[in-house]
Amino acid sequence: MKYIGLDVHSTHINCAVIDEQGNLIHHDCFNTSLKNLINLSEKLKHPLSLVYEEGELADWLFQGLRSSFEEITIADPIENRMIYGGDQKSDPIDPLKLATLLRGGFINPVHHTWDHHRSQFKQLVFAYHDMAKQVTRIKNKLKAYYRKQGIIIKTDSVYHPNNRAKFMKRCRHLEIIEKYYQFLDLFQHEKDRFEKSLKKESRCYPVIRRFLKIPGVGIVTATTFFTIIDDPHRFNHKQQLWSYAHLGKATHQSGNFEITKHQRKGNRLLKYVLKIAAGDAVRQKTNEFTRAYIRMVNIQQKESKMAYRIIARKLATIMWTMWKNNQPYIPRENDTPTKDMPHDVS
Repeated sequence: MKYIGLDVHSTHINCAVIDEQGNLIHHDCFNTSLKNLINLSEKLKHPLSLVYEEGELADWLFQGLRSSFEEITIADPIENRMIYGGDQKSDPIDPLKLATLLRGGFINPVHHTWDHHRSQFKQLVFAYHDMAKQVTRIKNKLKAYYRKQGIIIKTDSVYHPNNRAKFMKRCRHLEIIEKYYQFLDLFQHEKDRFEKSLKKESRCYPVIRRFLKIPGVGIVTATTFFTIIDDPHRFNHKQQLWSYAHLGKATHQSGNFEITKHQRKGNRLLKYVLKIAAGDAVRQKTNEFTRAYIRMVNIQQKESKMAYRIIARKLATIMWTMWKNNQPYIPRENDTPTKDMPHDVS
């Protein structure tokens, strides 16, 4: 096996190849293109194991190179402390260090789907979330601009087209506020278009329809969970899933000292949609999640924030189990705690 490390830039790629003994056998720098990387694979004796760091070009490279290399690993740059923490750091050195880490089995991989259609679907989901952020950004700017005029607005009625005139007449520089409203309408329209596309594309995946039967889970949560997780079998137990979704716990232990706290790493987008779904589920008031929330807050005296976190974990576990076992959603009809939501979960 030969190990190939890449330092990928938009214009060029630095490459280092080492053998099974760790000896450097090839080093090169060439323009960024799939053709150049495929040519490299043809010049070297197979099998080949390729590694490069997660970035904007990562999925494009993965989809284009998977037939030319026996193994492709996309590394988590946050975990590669040998690269960022070392005294020597440069474009020629970094790919050699990556290849060395891969040879030693010290790479923390970032998952990418092998299915091209799912990859495109994931990009659509991320585009929706980006547009949703733009809508929120413009709404915040609108209220901030009104505050600069001494107009304090606490409600969302300022965004509705029928209510805008009464707010605008109290404001100076109408051309500025009109531009903000134009941007808001534009981004909201595009956000709605993306949501319709999500619903259309989700019809290709029956598991998403099953997710939608769960209280609180809408099309955005279902598609986000589906595209980010991609393969439920890559998690051996639910604690791994919670950790991946930024809902787990981190334990620091030294000698007799041990402290447990919320972890700092994980997929924050997945955590966000699961916590939004948890809030929506509780507000429906007629399901197992509402009963669990009431029990945790009123009987177990947990903080509301912690109760929502536990329910988000429960939602993630239910969706993961349904997907892995190809099962429908079966709501619980009683309040008896289960092993998925024990009395002492925190």
